[in-house]
Amino acid sequence: MDFDRALALVNDAMSAAFGRLVSDAELALFKGAWYGQTYEVIAEESGYAASYFTRIVGPKFWKNLSQALGEKVSKTSFRAAIEKRHRLGEAL
Repeated sequence: MDFDRALALVNDAMSAAFGRLVSDAELALFKGAWYGQTYEVIAEESGYAASYFTRIVGPKFWKNLSQALGEKVSKTSFRAAIEKRHRLGEAL
């Protein structure tokens, strides 16, 4: 699955669960995590502080994404959960 499709699935899930799409900071986090970047690299490329991702955006985003997907995910496990759902053809 490519990044754009994964982002569309995540936005669909977040919209259904919370009535909103991912924020700019969440998008930077999601994109960086999708490509295997550390929080430090994500922060450097996005203009946010690394601590903002590790302490604020990251924990809240992974918790919300877990709720939206219906299974616990983290920075290291979210991609497998999204790809599994895509392969199974399940609507998020």
